[in-house]
Formats: sequence, structure tokens, C-alpha cells
Amino acid sequence: MSALPYNGDTVFAWMSGSEEVSARPIGAIEVMGHSRVVLLDAFDRHWVAEVGANGQTFEICSGPVTGAQALHAAELVVAGIRDHGSATTLVNTLAIGLVARIYAEQEAAPCPG
Repeated sequence: MSALPYNGDTVFAWMSGSEEVSARPIGAIEVMGHSRVVLLDAFDRHWVAEVGANGQTFEICSGPVTGAQALHAAELVVAGIRDHGSATTLVNTLAIGLVARIYAEQEAAPCPG
């Protein structure tokens, strides 16, 4: 993946319904040739956005998702209650966030030795 036009200090801001949201990136990952950034807001909600090459344009792909929401949705599925794919969406959003965070931490860590 090429250099990203934002860093951990960048603040992304947008409207979600009537709520003004601002969040910072916690990691990035390339998914099917597109740069996706995982954003974390002040309420510990995860959002996934596709960011343009200039870093100024972005589109929210999924969110908001909290760990508690994903866990609850997964518990319902395990209990045999149909959810029509919402648990999958929630868990996938958090999985992208986890992979992106691990990737970013590995990139920032000094090489052992």
C-alpha cells in the first residue's frame, strides 16, 4: 500500500443523521484495491471509511459499531436467533478494525534484534 495522506493525528468529521461525528484513524488496510481506514470516535465506536487519494474525500462504509453490539449480535446467532446478516456486518467491521490496528502497531514497532 502506498503512503497514506493522513496520520494518527488527523481528525475526520462528518454528519451521521443529525449527529456530528469526529474520529481519529486507528489503522488502515487495503481491501480489494481500495484504502480503508478504521476510525474510532470518543464513544469507542468503530467506523470504516474509504478514503480518497487526496485524504480529503471519504465515504463511511460501515459503523458505528461497538464491541458490545458485535458481541450481543454474535450471542443471538449462537442462540439460534436469525438476524438476517447484521451480526456478520458488525463482526466484520470489528475484524477489519482489529486487523488494521495490528498492522499499524507492527509497522510502528521497532525491529527486534
